[in-house]
Amino acid sequence: MNKHIIGDLLGYVIGGGWGSEAPDGDQNTPNYVIRSADFPSIEKGSFAGVPLRFDALNFVNKRSLQDGDILLEISGGTKNRPTGRTVYISEKLLRSAEYAVIPASFCRLLRFKKEVVFPKYMYYLLQSWWTSGGSWEFQNQSTGIANFQFKIFAEKFEVSLPSLKEQERIAGILGSLDDKIEANTRLIQTVKDYMAAFYKAEAKNGKVLELTDIANFVNGRAFTKDATGTGRVVIRIAELNNGLGGSTVYNDIEAKKENTAYPGDVLMSWSGSLDTYVWHLPEAIINQHIFKVIPKGNYPKWLVYHACKSVIEDFQAIAVDKATTMGHIRRGDLKRDISIPAREMPQMENLWSLWMNLEQENLQLAETRDVLIKRLIG
Repeated sequence: MNKHIIGDLLGYVIGGGWGSEAPDGDQNTPNYVIRSADFPSIEKGSFAGVPLRFDALNFVNKRSLQDGDILLEISGGTKNRPTGRTVYISEKLLRSAEYAVIPASFCRLLRFKKEVVFPKYMYYLLQSWWTSGGSWEFQNQSTGIANFQFKIFAEKFEVSLPSLKEQERIAGILGSLDDKIEANTRLIQTVKDYMAAFYKAEAKNGKVLELTDIANFVNGRAFTKDATGTGRVVIRIAELNNGLGGSTVYNDIEAKKENTAYPGDVLMSWSGSLDTYVWHLPEAIINQHIFKVIPKGNYPKWLVYHACKSVIEDFQAIAVDKATTMGHIRRGDLKRDISIPAREMPQMENLWSLWMNLEQENLQLAETRDVLIKRLIG
């Protein structure tokens, strides 16, 4: 192992940008801008949610991402989550983008010297370091925003690297697990798209009834209040949209089964950001502003999920009309007519099971990868 100051390993470093929402004078070159909020999607090989902006051609060219680049979050963070997260940029990811891709202004592009560093290995090293809390050392709080002290980091942070060949070998082992997660994620999206189209076609001339005829909608409780910081995850809308993070709340409090989410349960947020979700993580408790959608009778979860999805845009419109501080729907809004498939659809049950199994496999793969990172890199 050879020790290095990380700044000595960097070949190119530059901050990001934000540009304009529409072409404006010289800012007329379209480019995708990766924010730290987009890191989870990028990790899965997806540009879902990544905004398209416009900037000057020269500005974009200086920041246009290449295979092996690493983005470092330098601003943001929370009370419980430091800045310093990283995401790896692959050639495969960039090929899927129609335009150039650059980092956002709260991120920094790191391009390492490839004669010394195998970039994917460095990504795993930095991500493991961040996950273990190492980046707290370089965080500075100012004006309510947490900032990463990059200059100090570049001058002081020391890493131990094996030979380039060994870096490549280790990155290959870990990368094979990430590749499988990415492949599963693409298959999950294909399954979801097919199920949505199949359901819509079958429901078009199906059976009409009220949404509340097929499911009970049980509101969550104020489990974030006086939370203990240990125990089960408290599911808020933030967890539904972005997954678990440094701001996730944990609580040891007892909860009824109807206020508890298990893998495969259907949830619907009814205030703020309205949508329908499936919970895939371990048992957790459901906070207020989120319904646990419990099927009635013999209605399967896949049907209840798609029935809720079929009216979510209507609910979102209602919430916008009611938005004073935070848009929402009322319980009475749930009593609306829907159309569901009139015939049995065993293939939908099979596809639902495939989706659920793939999600669980991804969780197991990620857990295995994280254990290996600690063993192989530290």
